[in-house]
Amino acid sequence: MLKQLLHTNETVGIEYTSHDGATILNVLRLKKEKKELVIDSTQQYDSFESLKEELTKQVPVFLIINNEQILSKKIEGTLETEKAIVNAFPNLKIDDFYCEVLHGHTDTFVSICRKEYIDSIIDDYQKDNYNIIGFSLGNLIASQLCGFVKDTTLQTSTSSISFNGETITEITNSDEVYSGTYDINGLQITPNNVLPLAGILSYYTGQKKTLSNFDTITNNLNDDFKQKLIFDVGLKVGLATVFVLLLVSFLFFSNYTSSIDQLTAELEVNKTHKNTLLKLTDEVQRKEQLVTNFSLASSKVSWYLDQVGMTIPNAVLLTEIQFQPLLKNIKNQEEIIIQDQEIVIKGKSSNNNDFLKWINELEQLTWIEKVAIQGYGTGKKTINEFELLIEIRE
Repeated sequence: MLKQLLHTNETVGIEYTSHDGATILNVLRLKKEKKELVIDSTQQYDSFESLKEELTKQVPVFLIINNEQILSKKIEGTLETEKAIVNAFPNLKIDDFYCEVLHGHTDTFVSICRKEYIDSIIDDYQKDNYNIIGFSLGNLIASQLCGFVKDTTLQTSTSSISFNGETITEITNSDEVYSGTYDINGLQITPNNVLPLAGILSYYTGQKKTLSNFDTITNNLNDDFKQKLIFDVGLKVGLATVFVLLLVSFLFFSNYTSSIDQLTAELEVNKTHKNTLLKLTDEVQRKEQLVTNFSLASSKVSWYLDQVGMTIPNAVLLTEIQFQPLLKNIKNQEEIIIQDQEIVIKGKSSNNNDFLKWINELEQLTWIEKVAIQGYGTGKKTINEFELLIEIRE
């Protein structure tokens, strides 16, 4: 079940190749229908920018780099990976290259590409939030088709690949144009889509038929996508579960609404006198507290205003000061609500620098917790009106 969740209904394989110096992107889209993969579309693009206009961001994308940036060689014998790379490309600084190796029965195929080139391509996709799940070099990803095709030769966009049983025996450059299609496991595939199909199959099967020095990178790309997919699926399932639980709870409790309402009404009648007394008591206490707060605060009003007045520069003119201003107008029989431990200062400033220095000086005062600019710059010409909110440190 988990494995099914980790595979989306659509997957894209993209081959980067070229013809007469022009970049070509061969794109194959496969989708699942009744547990089978079917072709959704096959297209060509001349750049990533043109591809972005039609590429869905939620789908996984497998890249095949198969252009002039790739160097490929065949080495006689089934050599170990590192030895095959050294024999194919002597004096190669491996740290600067991505290398991929395919071991055949009698030969070893090696493809390399500079890291910075591939990293830049992957970075372009990731910047636009596309999901890269892996990549391969040259024609080596075609090894994923072993088992689907036997004892035959397939033409790709750049090469001719010979299969014998469960292995590839030859990969040769070929400019031959084959206009027909290949029947690969029931899919009608053109030469331009052979490698994209192999890349998609590597994602679905999870098989590694080549060795490379970028296995960790492709594993991380795949894991990142799976984590994102698990999160998206989990989020949807979680929201659906919450909705169902809420719906069940609503239906369950709605059956008892009448009884609960009746019991609640009876309880309210019994508590009427008690609630009235508690409300009056609370109102008296709040008014007493308000009077106490005013009394305590008023003893420091002059000192606060004097401290503020000592810092005012010549470029600032005060028009209004409110100490513990009211949050709303006073009305009969309504609670008086104030902004406790706050001072509102309004005025005008003719010099921005002096105004900012004044704000900074206010913030240095030990009794001030914070100075917030509520408004600035609504005046005319060079005179700016301002409003400050000063929070007093408790």
